[in-house]
Amino acid sequence: PGFHLVPFLGYYDNNWFPAVSHVIEMMLIYFPFGFALGLARVDRPAVRVALTLVVVAAATTEYAQSWFVGRHPDVTDIAFHALGGVLGVWFSHRGTELFEEARTGAVTAP
Repeated sequence: PGFHLVPFLGYYDNNWFPAVSHVIEMMLIYFPFGFALGLARVDRPAVRVALTLVVVAAATTEYAQSWFVGRHPDVTDIAFHALGGVLGVWFSHRGTELFEEARTGAVTAP
């Protein structure tokens, strides 16, 4: 069996709490990878590198699910993994800058 190409097809059987919990869990799996990649300041744009590596890793993992009874690979899961990696890169760059601006603004405020 191939990938389910319909977005959120694997979540139709779940109620909202397990589905939202699973989505957050999937994003947090690759968040540290993107964060570390952003901190490493690779030569290429970190978002593109993180996106490529996370999509390859997540697609491989999702495809491997087809070997287990009752499991099926889903493109939505790959998208949430990729979003977690990209958010990690963002938080290591722009998110850090925004936090530092807010922190210095709070320290210098009377």
